[in-house]
Order: sequence, then C-alpha cells, then structure tokens
Amino acid sequence: MYQDNEITRDSDEGPGRFTVKVTLKWFKGRHIHGRIRLQFTLRPTSDREHLDMDAGCYLVAIGIRRRLFKNYTTIDELLAGSEHHLEWKDEVIHEPMFVASKPRGMGITNKPMSDDYHRDFLRRLSIKSGMGGVEVGPTIYLFRRNMATIATIALGRERTRHGMGHHGNSKTLEGNYDDGNTRSDWVGAMLNEIIRDPRHEKAKPSHSSYRLKDATAAPEISFEDLCVRAPVLKLLSRQAFDLRLCLQTGDPEWRNAVVSKSESFAL
Repeated sequence: MYQDNEITRDSDEGPGRFTVKVTLKWFKGRHIHGRIRLQFTLRPTSDREHLDMDAGCYLVAIGIRRRLFKNYTTIDELLAGSEHHLEWKDEVIHEPMFVASKPRGMGITNKPMSDDYHRDFLRRLSIKSGMGGVEVGPTIYLFRRNMATIATIALGRERTRHGMGHHGNSKTLEGNYDDGNTRSDWVGAMLNEIIRDPRHEKAKPSHSSYRLKDATAAPEISFEDLCVRAPVLKLLSRQAFDLRLCLQTGDPEWRNAVVSKSESFAL
C-alpha cells in the first residue's frame, strides 16, 4: 500500500533527490517463527546511469503522474517545495501500489496484484533481458540470489541475513545463496598473493574475483577484529596512549600512569 512507502526529501543532497522507507508488513520468511515485518531505507543513487533504479525518483514520478500527492501536482511545484515528508492523499494511502490488470490486459483494477502474477511478471522480464527462455524457467529467486551475493560483498553476511528475513542463527544464506566460493580468488590464495576482503571493494554484478593488483599491500582489518585475534592489543593500545600523554605533560611518574590490566578501561 502507498502508506507503507514513506518518501522524504533530501534537501542537503540537492533538489530532485528523495529517500524511500519501505515497510514489508507481510514478508514471508522464518517459516518456523511465522511472518515477520521488515523495513528498508532506499537512498537515492549517486550515479546518473542508475537513475532507472532510483526508487525515490520512480515513486515521485508515479505520484505526480497519477496526482497522488496532497500538495503537489507538477514536478516544478515539487522541486520548489520545502516539505520534508511527501504526503499521499488520504484516499489512496490504503490502495495497493501494484494492482491487477483487467482480462486481456485491457486496463487495471484497484485490486492488488497476486503473488503468482508478480512472479510471472518477473519471469517474463527475465526472459526479455536475456536470462534464458521458458526452458530455463527463471524465477524470482534469480533476483533474490543475486541480491544476496552482491549484498554480502558490500554489507557483510549479518546485515544481508537480516535483510533477507532469515533468523539470526540460520545458515540458509551460506548454504543456499552465498557460500563464498564463487567470489573467492583461489589461484591468488594458492600462490600466496594477498587477497582483499571483498566487502572493501565496490560490489560488482559480474561476481568477478577480487585480487589486489599490488601483491605487497597488506589486507585491511578493523581494530576490533584484531583485538579478537590478539586480545593483548587493547592493553597495548591503552598503554601507548598513556605514554604519549605522559610525554606531553612531562609527568615523571609515567610508570604509575600506565595501566596494567586490560579490565581497567574500555575502548
């Protein structure tokens, strides 16, 4: 429904940029625990070539064309406005956004599109895009699997797991969507070349390998991850901080200032 799609104006980003917060109230997932409710924030794209994938601009265009907004009927009015939250008209907020068509495609109805027709639409779109014909049988899971792989590269597995509606302890992501093998550079690993964590690279739809051009570059790793591997690093880091402070203040009793137990501080 339209009320489940909140559009906000990103004034700081310049005119014509909008963010959409999408709420999925009936997301089917976690079969053992029942249905769940998910929210996603869809930010505007920074690349003009991806404008057709910009959810904010897409919904604004639909709203203006169908006259669905309370305060705006033209693009010029919208761009000249200062309203942070774009309001849908009261009479449409409970209307479905994806509606069913009439027989033989002769118009549309005010009824929501069924799940079967939604799947069929994506299947036909896949075939037209060159993903294969009816003999391949493309389904909605083509999109879901690709999203899972790309999101894992860009955001990490925990965020992707939550975004897909999987339970926190579930291993469905690793078992059925992304096991890491398809995007790992095994040749580089066997030749002892440095591999960069793919999350630090821009996610690429080609799923190509991510090998550093400079084999001598050190892999990037966060301080928190380092402390997990070597807990003494927290203590050493704090002691180094205290020593620098003693040097700056000229404190002769530096031995008393330096901490001796990692439990005595928190980073």
